[in-house]
Amino acid sequence: MNEQNLRAAESCLSAVQDWLSKYARADTKEAAEIAWVTHRSQPRTVLTLLGVYDSGKSSLLRRLLVDAGQECPEWLTISARHETFEVAPIEVEGVLIRDTPGLSPTARDPRGQENNRRALEAAALTDVLVLVVPPQLATSEIDELRVVLNQQWPQGSLRCVISRFDEAGIDPNGDLDRYAELASRKTAELRESLNLPDDVPVHVVAPDAWQFAGEARQPDPSVWDHSRAWDGMSGFRSSLRAIGSPGSALRQAAAVRHFAAALRAEAGHVRTQQEQARAAIEAVEQTSRRTEHIHARLLELENGVRAELDGALSHVLDRALQASVDDSQKLQQTATEALDVWLRKAQADLRVLVQDVDAEFDRQMSRPVWRDLLADLDSLADRPEQRGGSDGAVGPETAAERIRPRLLELNKSAAKSLKEVREVLAKRTSDYSVRAATKAPVSPTSPASKAAASLGRAEGAIKAGEVLVALGPTIVDIYGLVSEHRREQEQKEAQLVSLAAIERKIGELQSTLAQAALGAIAQDIDAARAAVDEAAEPVRTLNAALQEQIALLAQALDKAQELSVALTGERLSDVDQ
Repeated sequence: MNEQNLRAAESCLSAVQDWLSKYARADTKEAAEIAWVTHRSQPRTVLTLLGVYDSGKSSLLRRLLVDAGQECPEWLTISARHETFEVAPIEVEGVLIRDTPGLSPTARDPRGQENNRRALEAAALTDVLVLVVPPQLATSEIDELRVVLNQQWPQGSLRCVISRFDEAGIDPNGDLDRYAELASRKTAELRESLNLPDDVPVHVVAPDAWQFAGEARQPDPSVWDHSRAWDGMSGFRSSLRAIGSPGSALRQAAAVRHFAAALRAEAGHVRTQQEQARAAIEAVEQTSRRTEHIHARLLELENGVRAELDGALSHVLDRALQASVDDSQKLQQTATEALDVWLRKAQADLRVLVQDVDAEFDRQMSRPVWRDLLADLDSLADRPEQRGGSDGAVGPETAAERIRPRLLELNKSAAKSLKEVREVLAKRTSDYSVRAATKAPVSPTSPASKAAASLGRAEGAIKAGEVLVALGPTIVDIYGLVSEHRREQEQKEAQLVSLAAIERKIGELQSTLAQAALGAIAQDIDAARAAVDEAAEPVRTLNAALQEQIALLAQALDKAQELSVALTGERLSDVDQ
């Protein structure tokens, strides 16, 4: 990276920090700022060792410390196992050297993945990076190293070390020329495999030839006297002493790499949020479609119940007109029996529908997308938003600070709505039935309580006989008209009274009877409809919040893409892939 590119990148840094303040997770943004401030305050050049766990980084650092007459820290362990877990700094040869956990690109365990993350973060926020590879050169980690090298590295900020070269296969004590030739060939291979520029130095070293020091933390420096003439460590130490204080180019490039990495990481998180929101919207819309389907089934049930009631009552009255029922008591008994059959069937049909609704709601709430979304939104909704600098002072709100609170507000709204949906869908009609059967008091102001109490009537709490007790006078009126019709027929006076008028009056009374009888099941149907509707409003609220969230996140990704190109010359998708 030349000076002109650095100046252009510097103008983008404030825009990247502004983006992070708008869209990044608060803890991530704070960590990025603290890390940069800490690095910027270092008076010495920060040099970071990066390589796989068995590349020889710790042996290299131990050799530097022992040769400089310094004490090796307790955290510095020499082993073929994965021993270094922290990014640890120590001053030596005029620079601040940091050892890092070994790269494990194929790691699937949490510790290995965390070590990878820490090592790459340290590699981004450093003045000078030293890639350490074994004699076999980069293998499984080569793609990871290429990504690192594709970042901004001004002249003097990058160098490579081929370590443990005593294990390369040629004994330098027996044939130093062949050893040097092999070192030259390996250097060329490394340059080609990593596409290293010519100005990037490559050192070939054997910091602990044939492991004479072994795993000792503080060996006597004389243990390496036998290899000093050819082990390459003298030249490497000289190159470190020549680094000197960090120049503006090194520090500026470190800032660019650090905040570009934060931008990539948070853009990836934004993209994940967007994908989760889209999946959640699909689940919400599916729930809405299922609600509409349930409403259609309830309407179909309601229409069917009315038709079946009309048919049952018409049959009873037809029998009365045809003199099959010859007194009011028998007519009432016949009507009661017909209504009992009708009501039992209507209640059974409603129970089947309610059970289907229960099963459907259970399936909805068991879907992973609901569980994942609820956990994600709960974590955001329950976390207080804090604003202010490191000293706790809160300044005037800026435009940048208004975007992230809106995202949090949307998350909180969506979380509240999702909780309401979950609570409604988790209700069981058996709960409603128990409350209705025990006549538990319900609040008249709560639609949900009304629905819960009345839906239980579908279990048979209302009997047709109860309806008929209240309809006794209507039955007597019907029977009086029927008896009058019979007398007119028997006395051959049918022509004096219009049969049509009688039938019309009977029809009116039948309508009155039907309306009263429908009340026994209509209340249950309305309760079922209300129970379904109870989830509709929070579902709509959730959908609206998710839609707005997706739109805001899309804007965030577009801006991140623009900043990535301006800062690094790379698109986020290109870097991520």
